Amino acid sequence: MKQLITLAVDIAATYRLTKLVMDDKITEDLRSKIYEKFPKDSKIAYFIGCPWCVSIWAGAVIFTLRKVNPAGADIVSGLLAASAATGVAYTRGL
Repeated sequence: MKQLITLAVDIAATYRLTKLVMDDKITEDLRSKIYEKFPKDSKIAYFIGCPWCVSIWAGAVIFTLRKVNPAGADIVSGLLAASAATGVAYTRGL
């Protein structure tokens, strides 16, 4: 059961990290700099705008952290998952 909960938290953390890279205002300047440097049809620009692409790398970060530092992964994944749940609830008016 603990493994299923950990998996669910890591999935939510991957979702939140993906949203952070792709959509959040806080990373807008970084995305803009990438789009200025690389044309919109470049692979790098595509990578930043593709949720499937970003989520693979976000999941790899979470997975690697969990293997290298499980206690740290619990904290980071927990915070990201709580943020994801809060964001989804807020945008849906819950």
